Amino acid sequence: EISLGLVGSEMCIRDRCLYYQYKNGNIELILQQVNDFKILAKMKQIYNEIGSLIQERMTFELNEMGLIKKFNGVYVEQTKYYTLLHCEP
Repeated sequence: EISLGLVGSEMCIRDRCLYYQYKNGNIELILQQVNDFKILAKMKQIYNEIGSLIQERMTFELNEMGLIKKFNGVYVEQTKYYTLLHCEP
């Protein structure tokens, strides 16, 4: 398992699979379940930077899955205005 603290993120105190970091006034979120990751970032450049930092620590290649609706029990709603994470369908 990769420690996301090594890529500059802090673990959420309420959910151990959710990590966050603030960069340039924006918040980036990373959901992790063992070796599965979902990166939520406002800017594609930041998304790519986080993905590269994670990839450096992986033994296999990461795959980009695009927009998702559910990740390991967490529902994800993404629009151009916001990203909402919740546990209710």
